[in-house]
Amino acid sequence: MEKYQGTNWFAEIQSDFPFPFNLVPPDISWQLATWFELIGAAALVLATRFFSVSLAVLTLVAWAAVHAGHGYNVCDNGYKLPLMYLLMLLPLIFSGAGRASVDQLLWYRSGRH
Repeated sequence: MEKYQGTNWFAEIQSDFPFPFNLVPPDISWQLATWFELIGAAALVLATRFFSVSLAVLTLVAWAAVHAGHGYNVCDNGYKLPLMYLLMLLPLIFSGAGRASVDQLLWYRSGRH
């Protein structure tokens, strides 16, 4: 929500983004990050593995560009929060959402199981 309601500060850290993300203009990066954080989190219900991997990539870029140089502490804008997000996304990436998920239902309805 900070990105949605705030001002674009990605131009200040554009050089800290890892390749190839540092080639994307800051305005586009800002819009992609903002909307993907909002929509991607909700879309985990529909396509768990795809959006888990996508959010993990977004989190790794944020870790490298914003949080890496600030230590571990969340209060200092450190990397603890991105680390927690990555650890929460790993089971979803490797195992999916489980049998009671929307993507599992879609998989079975497609007849590809």
